[in-house]
Amino acid sequence: MSTSPQLKTGIYTIVNKHTGQAVGRARAEDRSALPRRIVALPAGATNDEGSQWVIKAKDGKYELSVLGASTFAQDQLVFGDLFGDQVEQWKIEAQTHLGENTYTIVQSFGIGGWVLEGDDATTQVACRGLIVGHSHPPFFPANQLWVITPVAA
Repeated sequence: MSTSPQLKTGIYTIVNKHTGQAVGRARAEDRSALPRRIVALPAGATNDEGSQWVIKAKDGKYELSVLGASTFAQDQLVFGDLFGDQVEQWKIEAQTHLGENTYTIVQSFGIGGWVLEGDDATTQVACRGLIVGHSHPPFFPANQLWVITPVAA
C-alpha cells in the first residue's frame, strides 16, 4: 500500500479505472426509504447526475456520501443510506504507482473493498475481497482501482 498524501474533506468524483465510468446514485430511483444502490453511471454522466461525492476525513478513515446517502456494504454490495443509520468508515489507500489520483477503497474493519464487476451502466459496485498481486509495490486489477478527483469550486 502506498503512503501518499491523504485525501482532505471535500467534494470529489469517483471513477473506475477499468471502465472510466463514474459511480454514484442512479438517475432513476424508486421512492421508497430503502437503501440506494451505488452504481456505474452511463458514459458522460455529469456532476449533477449523482456523481458528486462528499468525502469526510476522520482520523485516517473516510465517510463517503452521494446525494445525501452515506455508503455502507451489505451482502457484498455497496449502498447509500438515506437516513444516516448505516454509516460505514472506509480506508482510501493511494496507489500512486498505478496512476495519478488512483486509490483502493476498503472497509476499515474488514477485508472487503470496492470492485466494479461489469462494464454496463447501472452495474452495482460490489464490496469483495481484493485481489492483490504479490509484488512490491502491490498490483491490483483495474476494476478494483478508483480515480478520485476533487471537483473544482
